[in-house]
Amino acid sequence: MLAEGSQKINEMLKQVQHDKNFGSLCKVLNDSNTFSRPLERGIKGEGQGCNKTVSEAHRKFLVPYCLSNLVSSKKPAFTLAEVLITLGIIGIVAAMTIPTLISNYKEKELVTKAKKALSQINNAVDMARAENSYGDNSILFNSNSSTDEVMKAFAKYFKVQEICVASDSGCGGYYSIKAAKPFSGDGETYSSAATTSWRPRFLTMDGVLICVQKLIDGCEQITTNTKFDENGMPEKDEQGNTVTYDQLVRACASILVDTNGKSEPNQLGRDAFTLVIDRDNIRSDKTQWGGDMHGVVRTGKLYDTVDYTIGGAVED
Repeated sequence: MLAEGSQKINEMLKQVQHDKNFGSLCKVLNDSNTFSRPLERGIKGEGQGCNKTVSEAHRKFLVPYCLSNLVSSKKPAFTLAEVLITLGIIGIVAAMTIPTLISNYKEKELVTKAKKALSQINNAVDMARAENSYGDNSILFNSNSSTDEVMKAFAKYFKVQEICVASDSGCGGYYSIKAAKPFSGDGETYSSAATTSWRPRFLTMDGVLICVQKLIDGCEQITTNTKFDENGMPEKDEQGNTVTYDQLVRACASILVDTNGKSEPNQLGRDAFTLVIDRDNIRSDKTQWGGDMHGVVRTGKLYDTVDYTIGGAVED
């Protein structure tokens, strides 16, 4: 019977697996008593040993059957503990690296915006000088124009989406900008370094906010300043009078640039910068009140800043 033959095959296969003697598999195939009559008729003897031809139907049965018994069906796999440990390690590495990657990406994005904004401002000043055939920048900031008029004259060299005079609350609304480092005006709470509320300004198509303030008519002025000693105290002469000195100041206008408009972080040295335009060039305020825009563009690194909350209590 077929059942009896299958039983004998199983016994022989167990012996093959135990002894690792695959020659006994030939014996299984050659032993005509192993198979029932229906199976035996599918085998044609052609010589001794394993040199037999098995019918297609029986080969389809025997080969998979033998292989399935010779090869272990148990597949290697990770245990639950191993999977959980691996996931834990991945989570720790991600927690350590992702914040740094995000910070580096944000810095690179802000530096790129600063480069683009400074390039646009330089191009605007160059176009104004070329258009007016004037040797310096005073043509943009002449004494006969109001600050609002100066801003509008400057804005025409940009692709602008909105223009706002000093009394206009548009262009992103009024908001405050922090200094590069914590700053307190009263010694008790932290203060902002600048605000957009009183500045004539315009918003470019790239979302850059440019605030313009005319400083000195004719771009040059002699100012009288107090002289301070090494301790920061006003110096006194023999009669007890405060010592002063005269200084030639060259400054046509001050420009506050916010490279992403009202969007955060709104801090000098990161997305906001102060530029001074004099007769011959554009220079950065390199202090914490200016953020050194040229330095950021040159080095590809943001100004050294410390974040703080405007209105927050000053820490001792």
